[in-house]
Amino acid sequence: MLVTRKAEYAIRALVDLALHRAGEAGSREGVSSREGVSSSEVAVRQGIPPSLIAQILARLGEAGWVQGNRGPGGGVRLVRDPATIDLRAVLELFEGPVGITRCLVQEGYCENQAACPLQRVWARAQREMLKVLEDTTIAQLAQAQLAMKL
Repeated sequence: MLVTRKAEYAIRALVDLALHRAGEAGSREGVSSREGVSSSEVAVRQGIPPSLIAQILARLGEAGWVQGNRGPGGGVRLVRDPATIDLRAVLELFEGPVGITRCLVQEGYCENQAACPLQRVWARAQREMLKVLEDTTIAQLAQAQLAMKL
């Protein structure tokens, strides 16, 4: 499984919005966590192509994680606690089921699953990978980014 750029950009956008929510990420002085940040600001800070940021934020909005408002005080803001958004959820929102091999996520893909010596290895690797993704939240990544700037 390779993580697409769109999923990676979504994670970066969520981290940026989490930092803004906490009053960080270079937000304008006096900006409260209730105010949004422009999508173009997120795109510039995170190196996300302008053509993709709207699509990404729309998908995140459909998931109920971000909200956008137009006009004064508008912009995009994170409306879900970043500690409740894990990497597996983000990846699955953009990629579908996360798996290291199709035999673990696509029913009926392998006719020899019961007799396959690799099946147990793949299943163990899959469990470990999913655990890491589930144990890593947007809030943790935001904290890690803050620590890197110190």
